[in-house]
Amino acid sequence: MASLLYNGSLPPASHEFIVRDRHGGFLAVVDFAYPGHRLAIEVDGYEFHSSPAAFHDGHARDRLLIAEEWAVLHFGWKDVERRSDRVAREIRSVLGTRPLFSAR
Repeated sequence: MASLLYNGSLPPASHEFIVRDRHGGFLAVVDFAYPGHRLAIEVDGYEFHSSPAAFHDGHARDRLLIAEEWAVLHFGWKDVERRSDRVAREIRSVLGTRPLFSAR
């Protein structure tokens, strides 16, 4: 994903970003983030996301992020490897629609 962002001429993203709630408490670690836009990007590999517990935990975490005004994009490895242009366009599009949020 880091190469895709770079090759897609996207702004640098934070990797393994720790998201905190409005009170400063730990909320989640996301694969990549644009914190100013509150955009989280997750790359979902089958190995870590195929169990029922991982599936449930991922959805619960997404709901927590959304409650804190984060947008969450999920991409599978196939998307990143074989559809990189489309992934870059989608990220660019979402960045273009997300306001810049003030730091907490």
